[in-house]
Amino acid sequence: MKKTKDTLITLGSRILSAVKRELYLSMPYLARAMGTLSEAMDQNTFTVGTDGVSIRYNTRFLSEIYLNFPTRLNRIYMHMLLHNLLMHPFYRAFSFDNEDDEELWQLACEISVESIIDSMDMDCMRMVTSDFREKWYKTLSNEIRSLTDTGIYRYFKEHPPYGDDWLKLKDEFCMDDHSFWMRRDNDDDSNEIENDFQLAPFCNLPLKEIWEKAANAINSEVELSGAKAMSDSGRLTWNLKLRHTAHRDYHKLLEKYMIPREVCRIDPEYFDIAYYQYGMKMYGDMPLIEELEGREEKRIFTLIIAIDTSASTRRKHVIRFLNETVAILRQSEYFFESVNLHIIECDEHVQRDIELTKPGQIEEYARDFTVSGGYGTDFRPVFSYVDDLRKKGGLPGLSALLYFTDGYGIYPTKATDYDTAFIFIEDEDYDDTNVPSWAVKVYL
Repeated sequence: MKKTKDTLITLGSRILSAVKRELYLSMPYLARAMGTLSEAMDQNTFTVGTDGVSIRYNTRFLSEIYLNFPTRLNRIYMHMLLHNLLMHPFYRAFSFDNEDDEELWQLACEISVESIIDSMDMDCMRMVTSDFREKWYKTLSNEIRSLTDTGIYRYFKEHPPYGDDWLKLKDEFCMDDHSFWMRRDNDDDSNEIENDFQLAPFCNLPLKEIWEKAANAINSEVELSGAKAMSDSGRLTWNLKLRHTAHRDYHKLLEKYMIPREVCRIDPEYFDIAYYQYGMKMYGDMPLIEELEGREEKRIFTLIIAIDTSASTRRKHVIRFLNETVAILRQSEYFFESVNLHIIECDEHVQRDIELTKPGQIEEYARDFTVSGGYGTDFRPVFSYVDDLRKKGGLPGLSALLYFTDGYGIYPTKATDYDTAFIFIEDEDYDDTNVPSWAVKVYL
């Protein structure tokens, strides 16, 4: 019995070694990522899967696929590698209300990973793309442009696939056993994800950090390898960069731009209700301590929001940005009663400057928003326009300029003497590579 088990383990290991060797010859930048995973035969699965630490396989499945469809097995290995690089086995972007949502998320992960592989120009993983697959790529791309796991999940939440479509999608895109993800979740009850399953096979770093470093190494090595490697790797580096970019919280960004100013409001730190009531009781209308009506607080006073309305920016993304901004800025603690908010619509020119002076006007603007312009993008005219306004005294107490865009345009070279942030939709196609070093990048 033991001899049979050892034989199966040896066979499985040899097959996986052959797969890794072929992938390495085509994509040497995968070496670190592949070296992160150990291998283990597991009779609890009929196929193959990963838990973030190892590839867990059924030897019969490996041998049948390797003998009959070796290219498919290469894809399956790459598929599992991408799950780990994108943190799928031990990272949750959402809390799920029910089992259906969990299945939608897993399907979204499958489609996202397969779309990355299909974008890569690699003979060792190439297969004929079915009409059904092409149809769904086109459908999803029309709605969300970039096929990220979170973007596909949001689409499926709004347009859940039913019946035959659901079954066909699973049959087309599901390549590996995700039950190992669930086992990892069950072991996380008493530990944070970052701290459990502490060590990868070869180093003393927490597992999430290991995969983050592996992803960053791939991006660096592909860039160093030149234009052909960048082209052949398809959307691999873009997706890895997107997942492992540190995202700044939009709420906290606005808090950073608040300025101190006295407001008419009782300051509880300097008001003792006991003394106040004692004086009123003993001396009639003579409180011992009157409440202070002035209090210094930090509020946003002057803010500029520039909205890129060029042809490459979608209206629904602008609305999404506006809704989030409105939800934050309409909170009373962020504003004075009178504000100076400029919303500048622009493409390669400044199209409109809408000046709002009351917090309530922000919601009205968002509700009636229409796109102006629609040509190419040049960010410089907005900054020139702002400079002209400031020279005329039109922007007292300017806190910051927030520029919502997809990043495809010409950036200014001169640093501003006020804070500037370029804001991108994280699930969508954007280019943040040329954002000046003096500006902040924010991802919604």
